[in-house]
Amino acid sequence: MHVVSSLIPTRKAANTSSDLSLDLSSHQTATSQEQGQRPLVLSHSSKVVRDLFLSRLVLSIPQTGVVVAMASPGTIHYYIDGGGLHHHSRSCSIPSRLVLSSYQISARENLLPGRIATSFRVVIYSCFDLSCQATKLAPGMSHQGKPVAWGGLRHQNRFRGLRKEEQDNFSSMISAMAVEEIHLERCVPEIFQGQSVLVTGATGFMGKVLVEKLLRSCSDIKHIYLLMRAKQKQELEDRFKEFTSNRVFDRLREEGNINSLEKLIPLDADLTQTGLGLSNDDTATLMANVSFIFHCAATVRFDEPLRHAVLLNTRGTLELTRLAANMNNLQAFVHVSTAFSNPDRLLVEEIVYPPPADYQQVIQLVEQLDQETLQPLEQQLLKNLPNTYVFSKALAEQVIYDQKGLLPAAIFRPSVVCPSLHEPVPGWVDSYNGPMGILVGASTGVLRSVRGDGNRRIDLLPVDIAINAMISVAWNTANNKCKSIPVYNCTTSSEMSITWNQFLELGRLEYMQCPSLDVIWYPGGSMHSSLLVHLVCFMCLQMIPAIIFDAALFFSRRKPWLVRLQKKIYNILKTVEFFVMNEWTFKNTNLRHLLTQLPPKDRDTFNFDAANIDVEEYVKNWVVGSRRFILRLDDSSIPEAKKKLRRYYFYWRMILLGFSS
Repeated sequence: MHVVSSLIPTRKAANTSSDLSLDLSSHQTATSQEQGQRPLVLSHSSKVVRDLFLSRLVLSIPQTGVVVAMASPGTIHYYIDGGGLHHHSRSCSIPSRLVLSSYQISARENLLPGRIATSFRVVIYSCFDLSCQATKLAPGMSHQGKPVAWGGLRHQNRFRGLRKEEQDNFSSMISAMAVEEIHLERCVPEIFQGQSVLVTGATGFMGKVLVEKLLRSCSDIKHIYLLMRAKQKQELEDRFKEFTSNRVFDRLREEGNINSLEKLIPLDADLTQTGLGLSNDDTATLMANVSFIFHCAATVRFDEPLRHAVLLNTRGTLELTRLAANMNNLQAFVHVSTAFSNPDRLLVEEIVYPPPADYQQVIQLVEQLDQETLQPLEQQLLKNLPNTYVFSKALAEQVIYDQKGLLPAAIFRPSVVCPSLHEPVPGWVDSYNGPMGILVGASTGVLRSVRGDGNRRIDLLPVDIAINAMISVAWNTANNKCKSIPVYNCTTSSEMSITWNQFLELGRLEYMQCPSLDVIWYPGGSMHSSLLVHLVCFMCLQMIPAIIFDAALFFSRRKPWLVRLQKKIYNILKTVEFFVMNEWTFKNTNLRHLLTQLPPKDRDTFNFDAANIDVEEYVKNWVVGSRRFILRLDDSSIPEAKKKLRRYYFYWRMILLGFSS
């Protein structure tokens, strides 16, 4: 669609549907006339045949921006330029022979340069009446003490050559359409300017990166409230101090933004308790000040007892929605779920599926019974779901979906969250969860067999890609005042296809170049889809060597530890087996569309496009990141680690040679 040509003042013409120009210069203020500004021009032009019904309305604001509305068969589009051209669309069934016939225009006062309305409201009252009106103003938007706005535009639609049933169908469809309000895009940092944010799960892997990103890229944010639970041996103040000293904030310190950490406000809370365990004063503070909620808190253990999983993941979400319902200025509630909340469906679309159980009944059940009593009922409740984690997260999605029309909420489903691609630094990670644990185990030689189908695709999601998308979801929810509960599958397998075998081989090659000092045997091993083959390999290559190793430690009067570690590894592998043996196809249409909606100046700062990720370079960053942030090894130790690795390689080859002979 060519918009530039629409900005050229059009010649006065006959009042026809194909060419209409109206000069509103008589409505200009004296000030704007003295400044020699061009008059506000409203023009309509059509460059295609009439029965295609491709019409365009252009509001030209001198030196400021342009609002373009275009109706075409099947879709109504809005193009809004506030420093960059952005597109919105709403689908509907528009008869192709519908012809625009006349306009009625009114204007109160023109916008002056630098003054841009923040919303463009489209209200479709009936098939004959389409009204467009700017309804909100940007902060401080005034002229000579008066707010600046532009008045209504009304155009009457008449039918030509339509059968009566077509008219009735179209009229019914239009009449049923709700009021839609589309804001002139404020960029992402502007949405958060002067606003306070509530983050749950801030001490988790994703939570740390989210807080760091908000502080660094949305520098005008007012406060970030963190719900944190004091531990038995650690008071809230000490835990918060440990949190702010985390290396995830090193970039803030290096860039001289360390004072931004003063915007963080920890609140003593426990999401497994009713009322979230908040004091009355803290509850009142949140209700009065919070505009955005990022609900990241969850137990991600696959073997979590049912009672705790439901209390935290499901009831905790319900308690948070009750708090959010009483917040005076809430603009967006982003609930972080998981792409695997419906693992019984191999094709996962961006919709909320029927829950595996009634969450209210399940919550009531776990409130009344202890874990020992619940244990026999667990499998009956889970049915064909692999663990309590996905069960409780599926219930939590229904909790959020039930807030439709009540809260400006969205469901965000990340897949396998992995080390960072770029931010805060390449390869940043502080969690063993998922493939990270497998890579670290394999790199040290303690893991040599995994039960899984190595030819299955794995969905690797860099944590910074996930956080950028999550913040963008909040921006979109607030900017467009979503009444529904949209779902965003934040996945990468459709853009970055890689199998488990390919991933592990890349990791092995990179670990040869950047080995760990903690290696106890030459790295190796593979995946086996056969349970029998896996068990044989596990016993021969892991458990028996561990018994020999621990025996040597025992006789040298040192504490044995490797057998205990191998038992732990075996139990962990059992919990992830379901996910390594299967493969899912995720539809992420909403997420990809959101990327196109971001203002151009935000598409680098909040980029979440996975299409151009260099997988080899990314896995290399994994290896380096695991050494630095998990194993806490300095890069200067790499030469020594390589010597140790060569020594173990020699021993390994000698053993293989002995068996072969």
